[in-house]
Amino acid sequence: MTWDPAVLRKHNTTSHFRLLSQLRGELRDNPLVRPKEGERIGEVNRSKSLVRAVENKIASMARSRRSGGPEPRR
Repeated sequence: MTWDPAVLRKHNTTSHFRLLSQLRGELRDNPLVRPKEGERIGEVNRSKSLVRAVENKIASMARSRRSGGPEPRR
């Protein structure tokens, strides 16, 4: 049994426009910032929550190494 092409087209089109709408909303809430001279794009556009999450991850990895925790995966 195969899918009806009309159903597939409708589903793919709907999903595509939902993703575009979601992306548009995210960009509206958190617009991209152009880097100034000497800055990298990633540094400028990182959200505060992402920066905190990365810092917390690094800190927890350092604590586990000091306490003799499990070896990190390679």
